[in-house]
Order: sequence, then structure tokens, then C-alpha cells
Amino acid sequence: MPDVLAASIVVVPDIEVANKDQIDWEPWRLVDRSRFHSRSLEQIVCESFDAQRHTLTHPPAPLTPQQAERIVRILRSEIECYVSPRARIEQQLDEVRRFTPGQFRVLDQLADNPRLLIDGLAGTGKTMPAIESARRSAEDGRRVLFLSPGSDSLSRCLLTP
Repeated sequence: MPDVLAASIVVVPDIEVANKDQIDWEPWRLVDRSRFHSRSLEQIVCESFDAQRHTLTHPPAPLTPQQAERIVRILRSEIECYVSPRARIEQQLDEVRRFTPGQFRVLDQLADNPRLLIDGLAGTGKTMPAIESARRSAEDGRRVLFLSPGSDSLSRCLLTP
């Protein structure tokens, strides 16, 4: 089958690869987040086949638009995934739930001190280390009483697994 061209690419649409120059294969084989979102999947497939063609001694003819479209139809269900609004919200909540370096310092200090005063303006991240410290204490079998004046959002945080 000398007239059949095969190429392989690695598609990671949710990851930005930082050190692309350290990969042991041709850069065109990697489709990370920036490349994936910079052009259509059809363009990426055509570019990949063109790049593969240039590596061959006796390359077959370029893909026709119909061939590229057919390949995209086959691959689309495997590569392009719908992310529901609920899943996007969960991803954002996961990012919010990550502790900052300052919050990690507070958690470390809370582990070594029975009492600690955390001072800061509203929205600066004081509550999350306090909740995490209470959760860890309860997990260690200690009794925990967590008080906070009039915070419905805090109640939701404490009740959410």
C-alpha cells in the first residue's frame, strides 16, 4: 500500500506542555492546549499529515479536503469532548479549593499551636485553612466546634464533602 499515508499525533487538549523542545519526537506530533485551540481539528490533521509526508522518501499525494473531513469525523468523538457547565463549575471550584502558600503556612502553624489569630480583610482566604484545620482535627478523632458569625457560604463549605 504505497499510496497510504499514516501519521500519529498526541493530543492533550487540556494541558499546556512547557518543555516542548525536550520531547524526543517531532514537535508537530504534539497537540497541546494552545495548538488545539489555535486552529480547527481538520487543520491540525492536515498539518500533521503534511509534516509526516515531508519525512518520507516517496510521499503520497496530499490529503484532499474530503479525506481530511472523513478523518476528523472518525477522530472527533475521541478527541473533542463536550464539557458541561456543571463540570466547568466543578473544575473552577477545584481550583478555588487549592491552598495558597500563605494558607499552607497557616495550616502548618495551626498544627503546632492550639490557638492562632488569623487576621485579614474579607475574601483574603482566612476561612479555608480554618475549615481544613477543623476537618483534620475531626479526622484525627478530636471533637471540633467551629463558630463563625452569619456565614451561609461557610455552612455550605462545611456540609459539602
